Amino acid sequence: AERVAAEREAALDLIDAADRLPLAVALIAARLRAGPTLRLADMAVRLRQGATAIRVRGRSVDAAIDLSYRDLHDGVRAVFRLLGLYPGADFTLPAAAALAGLGIGEVRDAVERLLDENLLREPMSGRYSFHDLVRRFAAERGRAEVAAPEQARALTRLASWSVAVTCAAAEAVGQARCLSSPSPPPAGTVPSFTGPVSATEWFEHERHNLFA
Repeated sequence: AERVAAEREAALDLIDAADRLPLAVALIAARLRAGPTLRLADMAVRLRQGATAIRVRGRSVDAAIDLSYRDLHDGVRAVFRLLGLYPGADFTLPAAAALAGLGIGEVRDAVERLLDENLLREPMSGRYSFHDLVRRFAAERGRAEVAAPEQARALTRLASWSVAVTCAAAEAVGQARCLSSPSPPPAGTVPSFTGPVSATEWFEHERHNLFA
């Protein structure tokens, strides 16, 4: 509140530059929280420059997302790009770890940073998703900045994980006919089901992602 009061005109300029879009304003606020010494006027200049650079898409929210994306650590940006390739609607940490080829701890740190930046949301405990506009931006970055062979490897890792967990869940409900996994999933990413109830719950949550 003190920062807005001290730079009221700049605050209004930021909102105007964001076309009053709630997602864009939230992303800008996240950047300002992360940079307590950053002047609102300087952020407004950065946002307008970014909007000019991507005006061909005509979305101020893209400029706000781009500001947040460029300020991420390299490792977090890499996870963000790969998550843009994820075909489902939402994902868990193990799925993200399989896709990124990283340990659960590394992925958790990246996901928490993306949550802090409003680049991800957690609609259900332990399940994460993109806002539609952020998903589109992440998909563009993934296709543009991840080499085709790495894209293929990432999706193969995700497929391998999906097959392995589906097999474990099928065994837990007494249906043990399983496909062969293309490659072993990352260690520690396949959950242990306690019985048919937990396995059935997993299928209920994941069925749309599995179809995708």
